[in-house]
Amino acid sequence: MSHFYSLLPFSSIVAAYGVKQMLGFTGLGFVFFVVISLLLLIPALLQIFQYYLKYDALTFHIKTSQVINQKHTLNFIAEEGIAEYVKRNSAKDDFVLQWGYNHEFYVLAQRRASLRGHLASTLMTDPQLNDAMYINWKKDVLSDIEKLTPAFIVDFDGSLRIETVNKVSGHRYKLEKNVYGIYPLYRLVDTHTSRKRSTATEILKSLTENDTRRTINNKIFDSNSVYIKYVNNLVMKDRLKEADIYSEGGITEMFDDWRRINNQ
Repeated sequence: MSHFYSLLPFSSIVAAYGVKQMLGFTGLGFVFFVVISLLLLIPALLQIFQYYLKYDALTFHIKTSQVINQKHTLNFIAEEGIAEYVKRNSAKDDFVLQWGYNHEFYVLAQRRASLRGHLASTLMTDPQLNDAMYINWKKDVLSDIEKLTPAFIVDFDGSLRIETVNKVSGHRYKLEKNVYGIYPLYRLVDTHTSRKRSTATEILKSLTENDTRRTINNKIFDSNSVYIKYVNNLVMKDRLKEADIYSEGGITEMFDDWRRINNQ
C-alpha cells in the first residue's frame, strides 16, 4: 500500500544502522543516527495518522484508493451488501459466481465458487487482464458454470453478457436486480430448459483456441463495464452527489449498508 511508502526512508536507516552496529557505531555517530531517524519517522507517522485516525473507515478506504489510483474501489464496499443478500437467499451448499475484480466475496457470502481452483484466482482480477495470461479462461469458466450451476452470478465488472451464459450453459439466469443501481445480480431460475446438456457441451467444444478470442470476447463483453467504471471514477473524484444521481440513489444505499453491516 502506497501510504506506507513514507516509512521506507526510516526503515532504510534502521537497516543501515544494523550494518553499522556490526562495525561498531558509537558516540556522535549514534546521536546523528537518532536525530536523522526521528526527522524521517515523524513525518511518516503524521501521514499514517491522517489515514487511520482522521477519517472514518469508509472514507479511509476511499482516500487510500485515491492514493493508489484504485479503479474498482466501490467493489470492495458493495461486496458486503451483495454477499449478505446472496447468503440470505441461497442454501449453504449452493455455488455462486463473481465476475470481476474482487477478493473477498465468496468468504463474505460463505458460499463456494462455481469454479475449479485455478479459475477462482483468475476471476478475482480484472477479466480483461486475463486474456494475455490464460487464453481459454472464458471458455473454461463457461464450462464450469454449465457443470456446477451457480445459484447467483454477480457482475462486479459489468462486462458479462448473461445471454451468452444461458446459451452455452443450457441454464437460464434472469436479472434479479441491479444492486446499488450499478451491479447486475443474476439468479438461476431453471436448468437446461432451452438446451440439452449434450448440446451445451458441443457449443463449448466448438470454441477452439482460435475462436476463443473472437467468439467469446465479442459476445460476452458489453458497455455496462464503462458505466461501472464511470460511477467509480465519480466517487474517486469526490463527486458523490453526481454518482448518486447516475446510480439512482445506489451509492448512498451502498454506503449505508456498509456502515450497518460494519456497525459504523
